[in-house]
Amino acid sequence: MNTELQLFSIARKRKPDYEYGAPHKVFENKFHQDFKSESINQKWCTDFTYLFLTNGSKRYNCTIIDLHDRSVIASITDKHITADLAKRTLQKAIDSQPGLDTSRLILHSDQGSQYTSKEFTEYCESVGITQSMSKAGYPYDNAPMERYFNTLKNELINHHYYHSEEELYTSVEEFAYVHYNHERPHSYNNYKTPFEARYGAVPQPDDERDNEIVLWMENIARQRGCLKRGAETDFDKVSAQITDDFRSGRIGKVSLEVPKQA
Repeated sequence: MNTELQLFSIARKRKPDYEYGAPHKVFENKFHQDFKSESINQKWCTDFTYLFLTNGSKRYNCTIIDLHDRSVIASITDKHITADLAKRTLQKAIDSQPGLDTSRLILHSDQGSQYTSKEFTEYCESVGITQSMSKAGYPYDNAPMERYFNTLKNELINHHYYHSEEELYTSVEEFAYVHYNHERPHSYNNYKTPFEARYGAVPQPDDERDNEIVLWMENIARQRGCLKRGAETDFDKVSAQITDDFRSGRIGKVSLEVPKQA
């Protein structure tokens, strides 16, 4: 009957084996499952997850969220799960936040070898970020990241086939920066979107925070413009469109569809 009706199940792929490395340094848990933050850019969480192309090859996504409003601050997908990927994602997050005071920022992660590596811990130290880590093998200590990745897979990844890196990378970043941050209500924010919770009501042009918000929006435009690899992108046009949508109270709906193909 399933064949006649062309019904197919969606089965999650088996989690790939994890390669453990020797930690350079492990940090104490400074959150103790206190996932509330009174101000933006005070508590960030980060983690990796695995994604698959249709040919079965794995890709790894590293994401950072702000616990104040659950905004995705940075997201990068690549072929290898490395300390360099964690470092590049953190650098991207720092660059996206104008005026960020890293000395008051705590970055929480698990005890994965990427986060305990010499390369990553020394980078955090060099920019003044304090690290915090979950108890080994205890995902509840990083529950907000687990929830985000569960949402990413249940609402996007598990519903589509990705035949190329460009399809996968573009879809994941559009989901994070557009749909998740700007369109999807979040229960933690009393069903406001992360963006609404972060900046309050949509400001008028004379709002005193207008310039800061526009800078933030322009950074999103820059991130979106970089998605089309190897192609020239009219950043001013993309930035103007997003800023105009933002000012008028409408964030442009971006299609996340990647058509299924046999």
